[in-house]
Amino acid sequence: MTSTTLHRRHLLDALFIGLLGLYILAGVLAVPLHGDESTIIFMSRDVEALRPDQIATLFFHDPPRVDPAVQELRLLNGSITFFGMGALWKLAGFQAADVNEQWDWGADYAYNQTTGHIPSARLLFVARLWSAFCTLLSTAILFAIAKRLMPRMGAWIAALAYVLLPALLLNGRRASFEGSVQITLMLLLWSAVVLTQRIAAGRDKAIHWLLVGLAAGASAAAKHNSLLVILPVVGIVIIYDLVRQRDWARSIGRAALTALATVAIFLALSPAWWSADPHIPSTVVQLRFDLMRNQSNTFGGFADFGQRLNAALTAVIAPPQYYEVNAGWPEWLAESIRQYEVQPFLLIPLRGIPLPPISLIVVALGVLALPRTAAAMLIRVSAVSTLLSLLLLNPLPWQRYYLPLAPFYALLYGAGITYLAMVARRWIEARRVRAA
Repeated sequence: MTSTTLHRRHLLDALFIGLLGLYILAGVLAVPLHGDESTIIFMSRDVEALRPDQIATLFFHDPPRVDPAVQELRLLNGSITFFGMGALWKLAGFQAADVNEQWDWGADYAYNQTTGHIPSARLLFVARLWSAFCTLLSTAILFAIAKRLMPRMGAWIAALAYVLLPALLLNGRRASFEGSVQITLMLLLWSAVVLTQRIAAGRDKAIHWLLVGLAAGASAAAKHNSLLVILPVVGIVIIYDLVRQRDWARSIGRAALTALATVAIFLALSPAWWSADPHIPSTVVQLRFDLMRNQSNTFGGFADFGQRLNAALTAVIAPPQYYEVNAGWPEWLAESIRQYEVQPFLLIPLRGIPLPPISLIVVALGVLALPRTAAAMLIRVSAVSTLLSLLLLNPLPWQRYYLPLAPFYALLYGAGITYLAMVARRWIEARRVRAA
């Protein structure tokens, strides 16, 4: 293949990803509001405290020295979105005084709107751009991962399948955590795939292990449930290196470097932990369990294992879940949902992926169709592990909780379609040979 042909292919790839990015950005204004957006934008005021004379206000203290609810939000949620979103609205000329209050879940939409609990349209747009740009960049990284694992056509299909997931579009366009989660998980998968391929070739270096650790730490700082992906991905890479290398001391040293980098970047991005209070980990775990229990008791969890299984398999390709709490929201968002769903830039119906059983069969084919390489095995095992973790641990049928599966769904879908195309091409060629 000539350099000119390669250059043209790279230009086409860049144009394709650019068009997908424009598609993501095109819907930012039209996405129906979620109450969590107000709370996340409210918490983005933490960016104002990133100064030597203010930083201590972000630290964990027992008893709290700030509003206990605010301290809990800092401990329960990833900080990357708060700081990234805050930096963006500061660049756009907003001040902390322009930022709304957090959503009041004990009141209705009208009360939140009239008492300053809903951001202005301009502020909401700027805050949403953080998540949308993160989602856009995650698409480009997914494309790069797919090109390392499958033919170029499969990479195109994987990126398209990823961007056309209604749940990803909805939450990736909102001022939510999901954009930060997706881009950090993609960086983790990309660095792990690169490292695995280099281990297989005997060309891995300390920098590759360091990059995996940095991506893992950033993923944990984006949202704690990213651990469901971080643990299997990092664990698989370490085990593969231990099995392949004869120098166990070297392998253990590289694994320790990754672990230290993970912890270091997580702490660096989590000022709430900087007080070095030894009770922080146990407090976070207790808060997380209390939250899960209260949400399950208030909103209702799964009735049986069948519902859990159905959610784990289909939530990521199902119609978008505009709200998780039914009280009032169907009426409050009815018109904005209608306007969102009739927008001309929506290329697919918002009823979810057509024929989910067939889509799941394609994904299953993708599991088999990926090459028999260590990097492909990393994706296979991580996908299954994440699916099982969500199946067993997720207490609520809330669609956004299943979005860590989106990268795996897209990659395996691309591999499955590529395999079907190859089979079809061979069948057509065999028919031509027989006809001749």
